[in-house]
Order: sequence, then C-alpha cells, then structure tokens
Amino acid sequence: MSVSSLFVNLREIGMDKEITAKWGDVHISQRAISLLAAKAARTITGVADLEATFAETAALKMGRHKPAYGVEIMIHEQEVEITLRLVICYGFRIPDVALAVQQKVKHEVEQMTAYQVSAVHIDVQGIDFDHPVTSGDGDGERG
Repeated sequence: MSVSSLFVNLREIGMDKEITAKWGDVHISQRAISLLAAKAARTITGVADLEATFAETAALKMGRHKPAYGVEIMIHEQEVEITLRLVICYGFRIPDVALAVQQKVKHEVEQMTAYQVSAVHIDVQGIDFDHPVTSGDGDGERG
C-alpha cells in the first residue's frame, strides 16, 4: 500500500473531511462540524447550553482555544454521527426540545458540509433552573 493510499484510507475513517474540488482540496475539520452543531443547538428555545466534559473544562481553564464543547463527532466515510450533551431550561418539555435540536442540527450540518448526518443523539446532562420558561412551548427556534 502506498503512502498516498494510506493517507486517503485514514482520511475516510478518520476525524476530518477532505473534498477534492476543481481548484484544490477542501478540508472540513471535526472541530468545524462541532462548532456548526453547537451553534445550531443553541438557537433552539429551551436549550440553556451544552455541557462540557471534564477534559473540555480543563482545556478552557488552561487558556487553550475554546473547544466546541458538548459535541462529539463520529465520521464514517460520507456520513457523520453527532452526539450533543445538553442542559435544558426548566419548564420545557424535553422530548420537544430534543426533536427540535435534532432537526436543526441535521439540517445545518448537511447544508454547510458535504456530509449526510446519519444520527443526532441527544444526551440531556442537566436542567437549568435559573432560566425557567416564561412563555412558549419549548419547541421553536430562538428569535
């Protein structure tokens, strides 16, 4: 196996996306996809925030670049599987918020990348009691 074919094979099963375009290669990193997914999730009414892992929290405290915390990306050839760790605002119906997040994240990632989203998994990590629902039903986008 040549080095170039090894590189291509690693790219296909690896963490980043590289597309050959007319004028050169386009590289879409896992971090870029994570940032897209996180931004899309935060636009949904009822999402207080995403929950960082211990490692992500430590990286933030050490002054490293801000990670796209609360998002895990698994890339399988032309498909991406996304897991989001959410904190939901108290008073919102969790299944409605989760469904709205799944739909929004899938749409945004597919529109802005060359990937098909095979799954958007939601892991509710907590409830934010500081920002309870005041109106609405929790299944719409923030305006």
